[in-house]
Amino acid sequence: MFNTAKIFFIKPKIRSGFSLVELVISAFLVALIAGAVSLALYQSHQHSDRTRIDLIRLQRTNKILQTIAEDLRWAREILQFDEQTISFSTPDPDNIGATLEITYQWNEYQYALYQSVEGDYPVLVAENVNFFIFQADVVEEKLGPKTYSYLRGVTVTIQIGPHVNDGLQRYIECYNRPVYQPE
Repeated sequence: MFNTAKIFFIKPKIRSGFSLVELVISAFLVALIAGAVSLALYQSHQHSDRTRIDLIRLQRTNKILQTIAEDLRWAREILQFDEQTISFSTPDPDNIGATLEITYQWNEYQYALYQSVEGDYPVLVAENVNFFIFQADVVEEKLGPKTYSYLRGVTVTIQIGPHVNDGLQRYIECYNRPVYQPE
């Protein structure tokens, strides 16, 4: 037959929750992870803001170089040229056969680049220009007994912004090969 002995079951001790130490450790870990994530998000936001500002500055600098290039490409005669100033005559788009005198000048004390047309009051092209320089690419040709100097192009270097690497440099080819007499 069957054993009629009573079997006693021992109930395991059931815990009713977490201990205080476990709660403190888990709260500390959650706070640590939340702090690390928020720091990473903050740094990412700061970096994206700096990148956006640098991109705007770069686009602005590129637009200034495009403006100078549009004027200088069709230059007929170089009237004045040094590292911070260039003055040239270019065809007048409104009057066939007429020319305009255009001058670009960088004022290193005001950190500003100005343009004037026909000697009129200079117009501010760019402010906060930390560095600006023109460099001539001169070609000499001998035609008979005379040697002529032509401006093949101009390298323009401009820096807008506080960092040295913010500068742009562009070579602008002069289509009309204006006569150039360096001093």
